[in-house]
Amino acid sequence: MRVFFINLLTTVITLIVCVGVIEIGLRLHYFGNMTPFIGGPKLYRPDPQVGFALIPNLKSSQQRPAFIVPVTTNSLGLRGPELEPRSNKFRIAVLGDSHIFGSGLADNETLPARLQIELNTLAGSDRFEVVNAGSPAHSTVQEYLQHKRLAKQVDADLWIFAFTGENDIQYNTAELRSKMTSGPRRPVAALSSNGTLEFDFSGAERYYKKNKWRLDGPLQDRPWYENTAVYLRGKIAWKSFGGRSAAPDPNIVLGWPYLKEFSPEYAPAGSPAVDYETLWQDGWNVTKALILAIRDESKKLQSDFAMMSVPSDFQLKPGIRESFEDLFPALKIDDTRGDRALKDFGAANDIPVLDIRTPLEKAKAAGITDLHYTVFDSHMKPVAHEIMAKDLARQLMSQKLVPGN
Repeated sequence: MRVFFINLLTTVITLIVCVGVIEIGLRLHYFGNMTPFIGGPKLYRPDPQVGFALIPNLKSSQQRPAFIVPVTTNSLGLRGPELEPRSNKFRIAVLGDSHIFGSGLADNETLPARLQIELNTLAGSDRFEVVNAGSPAHSTVQEYLQHKRLAKQVDADLWIFAFTGENDIQYNTAELRSKMTSGPRRPVAALSSNGTLEFDFSGAERYYKKNKWRLDGPLQDRPWYENTAVYLRGKIAWKSFGGRSAAPDPNIVLGWPYLKEFSPEYAPAGSPAVDYETLWQDGWNVTKALILAIRDESKKLQSDFAMMSVPSDFQLKPGIRESFEDLFPALKIDDTRGDRALKDFGAANDIPVLDIRTPLEKAKAAGITDLHYTVFDSHMKPVAHEIMAKDLARQLMSQKLVPGN
């Protein structure tokens, strides 16, 4: 019996050592250091209107299985350094979600930061300043509210609104938001009978009341092991949905921006295609009204306004579209539908629409395929942001949206 327990203890110790060595190896491989997994200081604070917003004056980090990067915010709660006193520099502000904020990127690797470098390089002088007004997971409703709150202080000569298929539309209306797996902490909007925007802040207010204690507490999020459990639970559920009953509804997860038509045969609740058409058309109408409201607020402050559509991992990342096609073989995909609709909307309302998907497609065709993180994350790497920024700077110059030489 004594020999048995000695052998058992030896086996357990060996397993612990092996797991520890593997853990150290994985952390060093993905992070380059031994920082606790998905732990550390938090980035957000609850907000009774916006739902959640970046903490001002923050020196922190953002960590995922694929990366760990430093994050700095200024006194306005915007990523990057303090805004310079207004001068003769041409100031651009880019409004968007995590793709603009730069998840997985250092402060100087984000699209706004790279755009500033590229514009000044083209100009041959330090003539341009680009402000990062992106916030992870924000919807168009939240971006509108942030713009209304900060536009006067930012005082930009040009605002660029970055539309994304992941967070825009789906989270803008109560009906679509209810179909998603997350989102109750966000405010939503609807159009009244006369076409004006009406806002519902109840979700944001509930989230604020539940979490406002965090405002006075230390800037420490949940323990790393709790964050790990929460994060992996969602990712494992997504990766292993196998059975059709547990699979996501592609009519919602992809939806109107990426589908030629809806496929009710994959609807868990048996919803007909007309129901999806109504849901998405209402969502798109609200989104268009929000974009026009941001445009009009910008114009009131003597700022010009432009738009662009940020390409998603579904459109560019190898294997993502294929996985949906394997799971939903009858799905009718059109991954340029949302881009075309935004372009048509811009043309109808005299709003310039910039194209940052084409340069990435050209890069892929040239053999540059390592554009996205691959471990439980859909965000683009620094090389992708550099490619987009170079072409975006060229477009801004050629379309005379910024002063030329």
